[in-house]
Amino acid sequence: MRGMPRGFVLFTLTLAIALSFVDRQILSLLVAPVKSELLLSDFQISLLHGLAFALLYMVLGLPFGWLADHRNRKRVILAGIGFWSLMTATCGFARNFAELFLARIGVGVGEASLQPAAYSLLADIYPPEKLSLAISIFSLGAWLGVGSAFLLGGQVVQIADLVANASQLDWSGWRLLFILLGLMGAPICFLVFVVIREPPRRQLAKPLPLIETGRFLKRRAGLMAPLAIGYGLILLSVYAFLAWAPALLMRTYGWSVYEVGFALGLSALLLCPLGAVSGGMLSNRLIKSGRISGPVVVGVFEAALLAPCLVGLALVNTAGATIALLAVCFFLGPFALGSAAASVQISTPPRFRGQISAVYLLVTSLLGVAGGPALTAFYTDYVLGDESRIDESLALVGATALPIAGILLTIAARRFSVPDEDEALPCLTVSQAE
Repeated sequence: MRGMPRGFVLFTLTLAIALSFVDRQILSLLVAPVKSELLLSDFQISLLHGLAFALLYMVLGLPFGWLADHRNRKRVILAGIGFWSLMTATCGFARNFAELFLARIGVGVGEASLQPAAYSLLADIYPPEKLSLAISIFSLGAWLGVGSAFLLGGQVVQIADLVANASQLDWSGWRLLFILLGLMGAPICFLVFVVIREPPRRQLAKPLPLIETGRFLKRRAGLMAPLAIGYGLILLSVYAFLAWAPALLMRTYGWSVYEVGFALGLSALLLCPLGAVSGGMLSNRLIKSGRISGPVVVGVFEAALLAPCLVGLALVNTAGATIALLAVCFFLGPFALGSAAASVQISTPPRFRGQISAVYLLVTSLLGVAGGPALTAFYTDYVLGDESRIDESLALVGATALPIAGILLTIAARRFSVPDEDEALPCLTVSQAE
């Protein structure tokens, strides 16, 4: 591509998604102070963590996907980073549940722009046989953001509390932290502006209208439905433990915010990259060996391995064993997410990759981002009736969602192996022609 090498573009997009996940994930480490100051329940916290963020994130993914297919993707990404950073800072000024809920919606609105545009852009600068690994590295940024939120968040919360107590402002440390995170969007915007150039699209024909996207989805529903729902249920389980693992350690074992942040952050930063790259490399190897359903098979593996880890949280009774299981969860969390996005890109015509990616994100966000934290809190508040039994809630989530995910992705893998060559794999045809 013209301009910067594609490795620089991938690095910049990875930083952008890392920041987005810091901004969305930091709330899980702030459950105690936010809950105490604003007088919230676990279920309200889960709504702030999941539904508030995902509400318009899901809906606006579709128009942002259309923009990614029709307009300059760099500008879409720049606008999104600027807006979600502003709304992250606004979270620090919230005085009650409603105001914080609206600010979190704003964060979701901005972040909805990034992934459809980034997926479409990466699919134009990487050939199909390298796309799974590239998107896995991009997705890895999300997990680096999660790890940074945990590892640095615990320390920054303590520092912010000291600053707040020593200042003339009657602000809590968590408020200052949100404002600081919002300001971090400025240097990322500058980097995007300098590094990224809009690449030529692999297919130069006129982009398809939305009605054609609907017709394509109808024709390919037998593949796309189990694919999106299956990966959505995996994300449901992943977001469940990401949202509630800190509270599990604090409530069950009495750990401090600093201890939780250090243990979970270190696990995420060490193991998430290994999991993301391993999953991407396995997917690439399966594709090169002739198994075009390789990205989906990786998802089946993740569902099968993650389920016993979450169930095991309810069976162990020591902090060491709990941390060990959570460490495996951090390895498995990103294992198939890059492959999931790659499978959607590979099976979609280039002219509406952004729109199909947005539909995929709509389904997976509804199930994962909104459903995972809320379902766990629902089990804790209304089924078990005891906030200290989060381990059992997480076990229930894993035991119900992941077997269904494995079955759906197995169905998708079988259908993926015999795609419609005329429209399902045009990007492979382009690559072969080149």
